[in-house]
Amino acid sequence: MSSFIVEDSTINRIVNFCYWEHDSILKHEIERQLKNIGIDLHKDTEDEEIDKTLRKFGEELLKLNVMAFYVRYKHIDKIKEEIKEAIKNYVFEDTPLKDRQQIQVLKSLECFLYQCSEGEIDKEPLYKTLEEIKNILTSHIINKLPEYEKAIWG
Repeated sequence: MSSFIVEDSTINRIVNFCYWEHDSILKHEIERQLKNIGIDLHKDTEDEEIDKTLRKFGEELLKLNVMAFYVRYKHIDKIKEEIKEAIKNYVFEDTPLKDRQQIQVLKSLECFLYQCSEGEIDKEPLYKTLEEIKNILTSHIINKLPEYEKAIWG
């Protein structure tokens, strides 16, 4: 399996979705999952503080991805430089609404988790939480499908 450090846009899409999701039930579930590991995206009310909180969450995601990338490629000499560059160059920014639709975020989460599935990274609390958020989002999307609504209960 190959591994790579995902683009900033992938991380930002996940971060912004977790913060801005408008469906109250889904938002509550995401908040609960993140708070279980000490991440409270809604603790700040000032715009500047919110940006810092969201940027910090994005940096935590990047670090998780970088750990997996390192596990996979630590034997390559240039790998440490590539990692330093990725961390140094990370830019948090808001994601356009069209790019943080539930289906797109689900696909981004799946890509991100796949890129973080090296070594024992899947045992990290943040990884497990993101996996749970992915499962919650998947269920939420399926439950809204007309085919699901029409299916027989039982």
